[in-house]
Amino acid sequence: MLKREHTEPLLNEFLKKFPNYSLALRLRGLIYQNELANENLVKVDDPRFQVIIKSFESSIDADPTNTLALIDLGGAWNDRGNFLKAISYYEEALSLLNNGHYTDDIDEEREDAEAGLSEARERMKSIVPKK
Repeated sequence: MLKREHTEPLLNEFLKKFPNYSLALRLRGLIYQNELANENLVKVDDPRFQVIIKSFESSIDADPTNTLALIDLGGAWNDRGNFLKAISYYEEALSLLNNGHYTDDIDEEREDAEAGLSEARERMKSIVPKK
């Protein structure tokens, strides 16, 4: 398994030359996200969480049609319990996918976005008091 201390210096060098390369910016978020997942941490106040969010947001800023980054950002917020933000990113990804925009595999991305959206909606229902 690749560790952040090995991959991040290479990624930083690449981003110095290509600061707006969307896929590399997304990769930074994935590296940190993987590190947190391996430690079973879901604390929003962990500074690495901010790196994850900023990386995915920067990836989207560099390429607003990067559906994978939108799905990843939705997943990050879903994992941290901000279901409204998660839902908005999943819906944005699905809108792009429905208009023919995709990053790698349209069917897989649609499946991931739909699953994430469904999970976020279900989790949100569980915390909303019933009338």
